[in-house]
Amino acid sequence: MQAIGGLLPLLASLEPHRLEDIPLRIHSPLGEERAAALAEAWSHGWPNRYPLTLDAEFPGGQFEAGGVGFQTLPIRSGEPRWRDGIVDVSLAVALQITAPEAKVAWIPGAAPAAGLARICDGVDLAVVEVGVARWPRTPEQWRLSVADALKIGARARELWLVGDDGTFGLGEEQ
Repeated sequence: MQAIGGLLPLLASLEPHRLEDIPLRIHSPLGEERAAALAEAWSHGWPNRYPLTLDAEFPGGQFEAGGVGFQTLPIRSGEPRWRDGIVDVSLAVALQITAPEAKVAWIPGAAPAAGLARICDGVDLAVVEVGVARWPRTPEQWRLSVADALKIGARARELWLVGDDGTFGLGEEQ
């Protein structure tokens, strides 16, 4: 199961700004297990205070929230199984977010692939997760290197690299 720990402090910090009658809408790709975990944490942390809706989105789907457009784009990803020393291959999503002021691409935990550059093409900001933490050795590379991310984000106006260990910067691969 992938972590949701960083989302909970974000939701808690937004609590003073929430209106109790407006539900928290969680849009999640079909099959993404973090949405259910986040909904459960929300229900336990804020019982009977704020309504919650959970919308499952197909990879490649589009939706709008508050005047901001979102498009989910399918990508390949890997998730380590440490005990077995292997990486499970899975379908994940990248996002293109379009607001009146800017267009942003977010590529979390992708495996290297030729089509990733199209996600960043012409965006104002691309945020790309790169491999920093040590993973089990596998025959295939399941995480983007810094060099991969620099190539993928080259057509964005600005590129931010985020390490898969939660840090910003280039980490071990400098």
